[in-house]
Amino acid sequence: TADYCVPESHPRTRMRHAVGAQERTALGKYASLGLKYRFYLDDWEIMSHTVDPELSFVLGEHGRLALTHRFYTQRSAYFYLPRYIGEPGELRYLTRDRKLSTLHNNQIGLTYDHEFPLGANGDVVLTMGLRASVTRIFYLAYVGLRQVDVVEATASLDLNWR
Repeated sequence: TADYCVPESHPRTRMRHAVGAQERTALGKYASLGLKYRFYLDDWEIMSHTVDPELSFVLGEHGRLALTHRFYTQRSAYFYLPRYIGEPGELRYLTRDRKLSTLHNNQIGLTYDHEFPLGANGDVVLTMGLRASVTRIFYLAYVGLRQVDVVEATASLDLNWR
């Protein structure tokens, strides 16, 4: 009911495609370097690239420390416009979703995982993890918002049978 606000309207279907590749190499006995790449394309004409390098270190018998970086970039949906000019009935699709705009982001993270072998044979493993990351998102065509800074902290617990 607010002035200048119209309901969003998106296409009813969406066909999505993604392909990825990854490589990891040892850097001596206690370190490794990994690289992941993902390409995404859909029929809304959103196209994105994600690059994830990671440097990992073995700490002791059961610990792992990883330094990660993530770069993501995407092109907007074909119907996304920063401003819609004209009468609401003139345009078939309308959106104000910033995740459908042109954007890119960078994330830096640090993760520590520690395994605790359980059971008589160590065939059950409890893994405790801590992760901290900082992300900066840049919106290149979103009116009223240029960037968002995010600080995240995550604790995890994982139980596996080997």
